[in-house]
Amino acid sequence: MYNDKKIELFDMSSLLEGFEKKWVVISFDEKRVIASADSIEELSDRINEGIVMLVPDNDYLFAGKSR
Repeated sequence: MYNDKKIELFDMSSLLEGFEKKWVVISFDEKRVIASADSIEELSDRINEGIVMLVPDNDYLFAGKSR
């Protein structure tokens, strides 16, 4: 079966600029970085506040989730 749904791409590079190789908590609406740290353990008290991810180095391509 063929699925003809279109996937809308979302560029997070401007939001995540300056956070390369850091753990971040991004708001659920994906509009701001709530917190950042060098290790996920440092964010343990904030992980329920948003989306937690390790920001890749900008030298590599990264495909996040689609909306």
